[in-house]
This record gives sequence, C-alpha cells and structure tokens, in this order.
Amino acid sequence: MNLFEEIEFFKKLDLSFYLPIILSLANVPAIIIELLPFITFLSATFFFIKIRSTKELLLAKSLGFSNFKIIIYLSFFLLIIGFFIIFFITSITSPLVKFYES
Repeated sequence: MNLFEEIEFFKKLDLSFYLPIILSLANVPAIIIELLPFITFLSATFFFIKIRSTKELLLAKSLGFSNFKIIIYLSFFLLIIGFFIIFFITSITSPLVKFYES
C-alpha cells in the first residue's frame, strides 16, 4: 500500500519511476518493527495451537516440561530476538527512515 501511495504522491512531479520503489523499500523495515508485537503474538498463538493439536504438549509434559517451563523458554527466546532487533535492526532502520522522510 505504501508503494501505491508513493506513486500517487510522485505522479504530479516529473521524477523517475524508481524513486517511489526505493522510498517504499526504505520504509519496509520500520513498518516491520511497528508490526512486530502483532507478529510475535500471532506466532505464539499459532505455536500453542499447533503443539496442542498435534499432542506434542502431552509429549513435552511426559518428558518433564511444565506449561510454565515452556512459556519461560519461549519468553527467553523472544527476549533474545527483541534484543537483536533493538540493537541491530533499529540501527539499520534509523538511517533508512531518515532517508525516507527527507
């Protein structure tokens, strides 16, 4: 949708066709970071639905894992991914958003 908005914005100006595409691609990481909490929530929901429907949750419990332990492992994994995104992806996204806004 962002690409169509950029094309519509630059339609009246006499610029190259590649500029809206480049600007849209520069804005994609910022959009992904904004949507990341929803992506994480939906992924965790589908994960728990899948392990419950395939009886893997029962297998994990028979191996000694409790629901709390599974949630702790999942939370730790998401925490590591969050730190990775904050420290590495945001440092890449910042210049791209600055380029997009200028």
